[in-house]
Amino acid sequence: GEEPARPPVWHAIAAWLRRVFGGRRVATVLGEAVRDRAVQSALLGIVMMLISVAASVLLSAINFGLYTRELHWAQDDYTNLQSYALSLGAVGSAIGGYFADRVGHRRLAGVAALVLAAYYVIWSQLSPHWVDRSYVYAGFWIEPLLVGTINAALFALCMDIAWPAIAAS
Repeated sequence: GEEPARPPVWHAIAAWLRRVFGGRRVATVLGEAVRDRAVQSALLGIVMMLISVAASVLLSAINFGLYTRELHWAQDDYTNLQSYALSLGAVGSAIGGYFADRVGHRRLAGVAALVLAAYYVIWSQLSPHWVDRSYVYAGFWIEPLLVGTINAALFALCMDIAWPAIAAS
């Protein structure tokens, strides 16, 4: 036999909205949610993660242009530097996880972000030395370690503000 006709999907969506909002207006529910401390924390966490990812993508694009066009590195040399960074980022994540348990993930994220900002300022002031590859490799280990540390702290922060049933997923 034939299967019975299923109702359109919007019927299920409408039923879900009625259950969630309990007959109240969407604006009322959203207003209550915005005043809820847990929702505020979640929104701040989303903003922090978006800024972190956007900064990482932006710096990656800038770095590629800097090394290949401005400093005239071959693409293979830049790729080697990035593979070095990948390994150091993993080490930074492990270090970040360890220290997040010891000092707290919020404090660690803040301190590591400030140290990273200071590193960027110092690095930018030493631009005449960027032509020396050994100098670049010697100083380059700092950034991926700090970024890995920050990422570990931010992921711990996200798990802290997430709904416990899904925090680790």
